[in-house]
Amino acid sequence: MMPSATILLIPQTHELVVEIQVKNTETDLSYLEQVVLDHLSRMGQTELSAVWQRY
Repeated sequence: MMPSATILLIPQTHELVVEIQVKNTETDLSYLEQVVLDHLSRMGQTELSAVWQRY
């Protein structure tokens, strides 16, 4: 868990769904998206891309 958000990783057959639940509207969601993608790329030892959808 990050101080300003909760990150959920939901594995699917051909993709990993990442859900970022922010705790307040002042959280910089763009920054969190990049941090999560950077961590996943580093752990997977491969360059990853993401298509973010905001609800």
